[in-house]
Amino acid sequence: MIAHRLQHFGLRAFGWLLLGVVLVMALFPPYFMTILGVCYVSAGVVLLAPRLPLVKEWAYAGLMFVYAGATASHLWVGDDATTLVGPLILVGLTIASWALRPQRRRLVSLRGGGPRVR
Repeated sequence: MIAHRLQHFGLRAFGWLLLGVVLVMALFPPYFMTILGVCYVSAGVVLLAPRLPLVKEWAYAGLMFVYAGATASHLWVGDDATTLVGPLILVGLTIASWALRPQRRRLVSLRGGGPRVR
């Protein structure tokens, strides 16, 4: 039952992503999709890889920039409020993933030094 729900959620998320890709292709030049694609794949690989906490922080930041930029783009061109749902859901999922990650995967700064891994 849980696997079915996750599969349904995955298909729905893929639909939102596909809708976002179509909208981006209509608003931006084609090379922009290549840049976004590289960013998405890189962030996905880094977030799924073990360790690398500093790189993961950068991946989360990059995803937030992408989704905030998508929201701003929709607002700028005067799109309907319903088009903001996808990017805002992805912002929420990114924040939730970042905030709910286990303690052992968090980056900790100690006094007198740079970032350290717990």
